[in-house]
Amino acid sequence: MDQELSARLLRAPELGPRLTVLSGGSAFNETARVLKRYTQHATHLLTPFDSGGSSAILRTAFDMPAVGDLRSRLMALADESLSGHQAVVKLFATRIPKNAPDRIIEVLLHGLKNGSDKLVTQIEEPIQSSVSRLLKRFFDVAPKGFDYRGASLGNLVMTGAYLDHHKRLDPTASLFSRLIKGQGVARVTVDANLHLGAVLDNGQVVLGQHRMTGKEVDPIQSPVRELFVNRGLDRESRTTVSIKRKTRSALLDTDLIVFAQGSFYSSLLANILPRGVGSAIAESQAPKVWVPNLGEDPEQIGLSFEDSLVRLVNALLVDTNSAEPRDVLTHVVINPNAQYHGAIPLHKLNSWGITPIYLTQTDGLGFCPKALSEMLCYLALSVS
Repeated sequence: MDQELSARLLRAPELGPRLTVLSGGSAFNETARVLKRYTQHATHLLTPFDSGGSSAILRTAFDMPAVGDLRSRLMALADESLSGHQAVVKLFATRIPKNAPDRIIEVLLHGLKNGSDKLVTQIEEPIQSSVSRLLKRFFDVAPKGFDYRGASLGNLVMTGAYLDHHKRLDPTASLFSRLIKGQGVARVTVDANLHLGAVLDNGQVVLGQHRMTGKEVDPIQSPVRELFVNRGLDRESRTTVSIKRKTRSALLDTDLIVFAQGSFYSSLLANILPRGVGSAIAESQAPKVWVPNLGEDPEQIGLSFEDSLVRLVNALLVDTNSAEPRDVLTHVVINPNAQYHGAIPLHKLNSWGITPIYLTQTDGLGFCPKALSEMLCYLALSVS
């Protein structure tokens, strides 16, 4: 990225380009924290399909979509210069210990309910009052016997806000963004209480995002043949869901669409499942860039780099009438030094008119957030 352009964006991120990032869990969070320094006009579209951990308990108790990924991305976008920012982050990041004695948990819950716990009192006004009110809202309606062990306090606050806003996630996210002075937008692709399902090559049907990622249960042992939206976790009950106007606008009125790194099926392709996503992307005149995973992804079992590319493009095209691969994907970010599964499919990229972008800077198992952020902003500003 041109150093002069980089310096200009860092001085005035409020004048930065418009980016729309299709993302999932936490894989893109660190880049989101850096990206907001270059542009405050990034819209992050996340999935509401998480079905594991404390999210599963909340979803069952309140018949609601998952809020954990949304909460996590909102905090990544928070204004870090905001007075008392660290106290807010601390509360939102705190989980109730799984193995603590019952008495310790009772004391913590009591302090949270009446607003006397240090996690609450250390937050500055007016955010403290808002957080206390939302926690009280949650505790007032939480079912008897609710299992708080392992629960994220941030998710409890988010649930209180969700209930306060008549079970709608868009206004819930907007409220949180105002509280933390979000330097960007985070919203769910669809506001619906649904789950993911997959059919594997061996014929097995897997229901639930948490059964695909390899984090809470053993990784899947057979490649994914088909991904679908399901009504619940007990039995296969397929359904469809369509995006709303705001999601469509985010995909059309942007300078760049980003398919971010993360779990290939449950994060990336899950964001493309809703009706209207692929057609809006094909209609958009913005460049569209895929940032493939550099590390191991249990969901990509049996997939080469080229296989993943074809799966992504086909998932986008299925929602369109007569679009071509170049209409839904224009660039792919590649680290030539990385060990991908299979050769880098330059022949396929060339035949489809997709441009490779070589970025060698890495950070752990992923691309360097600074280098990636600069590249994305440069692409948004330089490609018409």
